[in-house]
Amino acid sequence: MTGRWRSVSGVPLRRLLLLAAGVCLIVYLALVVKAVLWPVRGELRDFPLPRQGEPLLVIAPHEDDETLGCGITIRDAVARGVPVWVCLLTCGEGEELGTAWVAKRPRPSAAQFVRLGQIRQRESLRALASVGVPQDHVIFLGYPNMGLRWMWSARYWSPHSLWTSPFTKTDHSPFDNSLTPQAPFCGASALRDVEAVIARVRPRYLLATHPADTHPDHWATYCFTRLALEELRARSVETWPRECRLFTYLVHRRGWPAPWGYYPELRLAPPRALADLPINEWHSRDLTRDETRAKNRMILTYRSQAAAYDLLLRAFARRNELFATINDDPQGFLPTWLQADTSLEPSGETEYLRRHHDADLVGVEVSPAGTAPSVAVHTAAPLAHAQLEVSLTRATPGQVRCAMVQFSPGSAPRAWTATDGDGPRVADTEVHIETSGTTTTVFVPAAWVGPGRLMVDVMTVSRNRPLDRAITRTAGETSSAAEQPPARVPGRNSRE
Repeated sequence: MTGRWRSVSGVPLRRLLLLAAGVCLIVYLALVVKAVLWPVRGELRDFPLPRQGEPLLVIAPHEDDETLGCGITIRDAVARGVPVWVCLLTCGEGEELGTAWVAKRPRPSAAQFVRLGQIRQRESLRALASVGVPQDHVIFLGYPNMGLRWMWSARYWSPHSLWTSPFTKTDHSPFDNSLTPQAPFCGASALRDVEAVIARVRPRYLLATHPADTHPDHWATYCFTRLALEELRARSVETWPRECRLFTYLVHRRGWPAPWGYYPELRLAPPRALADLPINEWHSRDLTRDETRAKNRMILTYRSQAAAYDLLLRAFARRNELFATINDDPQGFLPTWLQADTSLEPSGETEYLRRHHDADLVGVEVSPAGTAPSVAVHTAAPLAHAQLEVSLTRATPGQVRCAMVQFSPGSAPRAWTATDGDGPRVADTEVHIETSGTTTTVFVPAAWVGPGRLMVDVMTVSRNRPLDRAITRTAGETSSAAEQPPARVPGRNSRE
């Protein structure tokens, strides 16, 4: 540039850069003011810790999520004499920036992605050891980073159709310490491992990522956890699965936490889009200043992630930790095999959805309709360019464990089913679709559903890229031993 600043349309480049920096600073300061002044909507319940001797199990998708979501809750539980276990579904090996930082090269090899996974495992072990969790209470499952969403589908549910990691270039776990050696990358295997961990620990409280978390590995982690718990409740004659309380923690959501960065005097509040949804009941656990600083030290353990995500990670070292319960059954525990349920969804959350209303999900309704159960999907405008994807997953093994339907306006629906042992099987002719205004209703055979609990996932997609996703719903008949909801444990202030 020969010592002089170039210009753009007659405006000096230096002035444009200063203007852009000024705009970024104003936006950042606005986020800080918003975080300070925006009150928490309603009074949040206190998060109740289990009592001494009652096990706590934390299930996380990646190494560091367990610390971000509930690091000090884990520390406090250990101090109270609560046995704490942590289960990591993946090893976080697909983080390309972290791998490039570790490997010192822009295009890491498959072996270097595996090395990053091993580094992230050691980081979690160090962070958890610092709050008293022994190494033998940390369980690694070794499933693929960025692959859990695909495994939670009929296409990659059975061992006959495995997901291949684009990072490690394998369809089996490359990590020697996986719970199942060389675990196959499919939904049936992941479910079996999560269920085995829950059955081993027999937790009183179970913590997993929130189903509205926008990271595909995070919402899929909730799905596998919830399905495993529902299956144990349906199958076991013991009472502990029905007494186990499932709480969730949030890590990824657009514009949350606000602002990014280390602000130890601020509090975490529920994201505006999720704060008032009836499906969520929010809980908070207050932290002292010393606990906030301790959580920041735990976060700094994850050095492999600092280069890319330091500001996001440290945004979780604040004056509280935030949890939510998912109220799938607003009408209570009904003895019907499948209850009607309408899920209200946040609307217009992204600029794309504000411009393409047909992709914006605003509600999902699951109900029986004669002999053909149905899923009614409501969008902000009639479905036009977006593709609709509906997945149904049963909590009890049978002929059909997982089914998926894809529908584009003007085209015939595509459908697949899978069992724990076989699949996927094309089932296009077994599905019927009806459209009426902004409602698209998918009718499926009763054999796809059967008795027991049913998990329903709905997305709008374009070229396999998710545009919007509804919160996972669990509906249907509870087991005979669980027709009454478990008794609530009164909230206890975390400072007692």
